[in-house]
Amino acid sequence: MILGIIPARKGSKRIPHKNTKLLCGKPLVSYAIESGQKSTVDRLMVSTDDPRVMEICKEYGVEVIVRPDYLATDEATTLDAVLHVVENIDYIPDIVVILEPTSPLRTASDIRTMKSLLDGNDSLACPSLGIFMVKWNTLKSRTLTGKRHIHVNSDGIDINDEKDWEKAEHALQGD
Repeated sequence: MILGIIPARKGSKRIPHKNTKLLCGKPLVSYAIESGQKSTVDRLMVSTDDPRVMEICKEYGVEVIVRPDYLATDEATTLDAVLHVVENIDYIPDIVVILEPTSPLRTASDIRTMKSLLDGNDSLACPSLGIFMVKWNTLKSRTLTGKRHIHVNSDGIDINDEKDWEKAEHALQGD
């Protein structure tokens, strides 16, 4: 079983309320939700401490794992949030797919392509598309990077600041 996790905490220093801010008329986090729902992910969950993100998840019918305060700090890692989700579900996934909400250009097709590249490897990272995949045998060692790890470069945008936001808007509008 493939578990998709979208880590979407409330605190963003450079772009306030980034995950719920409207990008081309939709909340940023909705792009991750939509690509996850249309992909090969069997179960999609959002880890968040943000009530606004929780409301958006409800609208999309996505499960939420409420992120405790100690996992919603600048010091908390994505790995910490992922492990929190996995420790609070009733099964062990074969693969965990992490979909960063800050990569709105990612598609379900991108996720499927990355899944096919994961075969024979322990983990995969495609930061420009906000896709990270890890097999359970690697994740249970409390790491996102296995011995057989591949790094994939692709066209995409990871929104970190207002300049990235503008690039994403132009790309989504076809400019």
